[in-house]
Amino acid sequence: MSDIGESASNARDTTERDRAEEMLRQSESRFRAQYKGLPIPVYTWQRSGDDFVLVDYNHAAEEITQGNVVHLLGAKASSLYQDAPDILEEMWQCFREQSSFQRDMLYQFRSTSDTKHLSVSYGFVPPDIVLVHTADVTKRVEAERVLELSFSCSARHVPPGSSTSTELIIASSSALDKQKRIGEPSVGVFQIPG
Repeated sequence: MSDIGESASNARDTTERDRAEEMLRQSESRFRAQYKGLPIPVYTWQRSGDDFVLVDYNHAAEEITQGNVVHLLGAKASSLYQDAPDILEEMWQCFREQSSFQRDMLYQFRSTSDTKHLSVSYGFVPPDIVLVHTADVTKRVEAERVLELSFSCSARHVPPGSSTSTELIIASSSALDKQKRIGEPSVGVFQIPG
């Protein structure tokens, strides 16, 4: 091949490689923007030996922790969840089985002391990442309880809106508030110590 032919071939290869690299950068930028902008808190844990390390989180995670998640970047899961071995086990299960699954839990945030009902999804991303999505379903759980109380009133033939049904709802709300303060899980919700 002539020197001119080689130069043209090298220029074409360089142009194609540059174009491919630019497309990759754009794709990574789009993915990063989507990850950061998801409305559900997402935490990215990377396996490091016999542990997981928090390597990233999105804006929703920053919001729900009132900005305190920034101080947890680089933290080991074994330290963070030493009093919640079920969370650690679920991370390992997700990693070992290279699978995704979901569960609901009552969780007290260490950074804010807020207790929330969470729908937690674990997902494996090869080769060594576990994504944890934590959707706050507190309002839904509370609405379901009010609805259950309403049905309970109906079953007892207590007319909705009557002083008796209002008293039942107020008493039940007080019991739920007390339950939250002492950290008791409600039926069907797992408690995670804070």
